[in-house]
Amino acid sequence: AGLGLVPGRQRTTDRIDANFAVNHLGHFLLTNLMLDALRASKAFRVVVLGSEMHRGIPGTDPIELDLEDINCEEYTDDWEAHPPCGQAAYMSYARSKLCNVLFA
Repeated sequence: AGLGLVPGRQRTTDRIDANFAVNHLGHFLLTNLMLDALRASKAFRVVVLGSEMHRGIPGTDPIELDLEDINCEEYTDDWEAHPPCGQAAYMSYARSKLCNVLFA
């Protein structure tokens, strides 16, 4: 399960961007909580899904993982430049998918 492009700046109760929290942190945490049980089984696999969006918005520079701005505060909510949800939502989604690729 995951989120698509969530418009606006939606945050979790921990003040983490909703796209990043659901698309990466939730899967990362669940996998790590289950590691002992997974290792105890004879054969296990963890499948992590990514997206071509981990490369960034087509026609722009590649995505950089900025851990100082994980909530994408430096980006705008300009819906006209990046319909339908704004640049911050695109970047948040792309970063969450980049983290999935790096986690895999």
